[in-house]
Amino acid sequence: MAKDLKNLCAYELGELIDSKKIDPIYVLRFYLETYSQSNKNIKLSFVKVLKERAEKEAEMAWKRQKEGRRKGLLDGIPIAWKDMIHLKGYPALAGSMLMSDKKNNHKVNDADIVVLAKKAGLISLAKTGTVEFAFGGIGTNKYFPLPTITKKNKDYVAGGSSTGSAVAVSNNLVPISIGTDTAGSVRIPAAWNNIVGFKPSYGEISTKGVVPLSKTYDTVGIFSKSVRDVQLSYNILVKKNYEYKNIKTNNVKALVVKDFIMEELSANNQEIYNKVLNNFSANRININFQYFPEFREANNFILKEGSIVNYDAWQYWNKKIEGKYPILDPNVFRRINLGMKITYERRLKIEKKIKNLKNSIYKKIFETDVIMLPTVSIEPPQVEFVENPNNYNMINNKILSNTRIANIFDMCAITLPIMKQKENWLSLSILAKTGMDEKLLRIAEKCESILN
Repeated sequence: MAKDLKNLCAYELGELIDSKKIDPIYVLRFYLETYSQSNKNIKLSFVKVLKERAEKEAEMAWKRQKEGRRKGLLDGIPIAWKDMIHLKGYPALAGSMLMSDKKNNHKVNDADIVVLAKKAGLISLAKTGTVEFAFGGIGTNKYFPLPTITKKNKDYVAGGSSTGSAVAVSNNLVPISIGTDTAGSVRIPAAWNNIVGFKPSYGEISTKGVVPLSKTYDTVGIFSKSVRDVQLSYNILVKKNYEYKNIKTNNVKALVVKDFIMEELSANNQEIYNKVLNNFSANRININFQYFPEFREANNFILKEGSIVNYDAWQYWNKKIEGKYPILDPNVFRRINLGMKITYERRLKIEKKIKNLKNSIYKKIFETDVIMLPTVSIEPPQVEFVENPNNYNMINNKILSNTRIANIFDMCAITLPIMKQKENWLSLSILAKTGMDEKLLRIAEKCESILN
């Protein structure tokens, strides 16, 4: 049975528990054993294994199973939390030496989302590694090493900032994990690790008890191997009981972004995408193509004037990091410092520009269900390459410019692998207007079934 659990989705594990073919204690032991047998690189996904807490929660889930009072399909399923999220007794250290003095300060309660997960019977297995302060899309951290993707004896970055959360799911350390996404920090590592990554509309999932990067754009996101797992997890974290199957998908209207990322792909990858789109069309997804110059215009404006994320990060962190610069990751320190140059007046200018572009975009998609485009335009670079600060900045700007559009234009977004091969990085992002999370997840489920 242990081998059979390896690649199962969370909902499949839940169904096995429901039918009493396995129990939550067995499931937990399987994941603990998988972790213990993993190599040093994969183990970097977890910064803290919550063994004692997890065993207690698994014991309670097992009793509920025996007594026929399971709380739902995910009752007894392990979950991991990005180390930007507080758990009782384990304050978030945000991947930073700066926060290390909080290791022995246990006076934090579970974040809102952890409370909701526990009420639904999910088992908190571990805390996962992050880029310092969740401030970077590449997936590196000078003082708290993050896992990498190993191919042909070479190490490639795994994407950030929710690096550990993505690698943990991709390598079967846990079936579901939670990250944060401010400009792409769930979708980038999900794409590069060939799994599903979901960013909800701003404000849908509580961020209370989550260390902030940018209160303007911070969202809590979900990693899994299937859209159904995301649906079930999302229902728990927003305290809803959405019946996704009741949403009709007979005639989905999708606008495919013709420029932007698509233009940057190789001819071969563009051909792969066109085949995917043809399959969608054959399965009653109404595909139309549209140029979105607003996406590129927004990125160019941000490069010139600065980002609200940089502004927010400086406002929150500048006094906390004062005099402690040597213990900060240099790449993160440089990005925080960019916010020092952004005045409040300039922030208002940036907000106004983004609002105008958003209005233009929303007019184009008024009668559209979803927007489709590649998640990222490049494969993960080698770790050695991004050790050069100039290369780091170039790649980081590149990938964040691909994904931040969902955040700054307040859209919900999900990324799906296009192929199941382990080293695949080509993925499809599906975006919808703010507040359309339920419909997006139903459409994504249909797209996933076509891709598979």
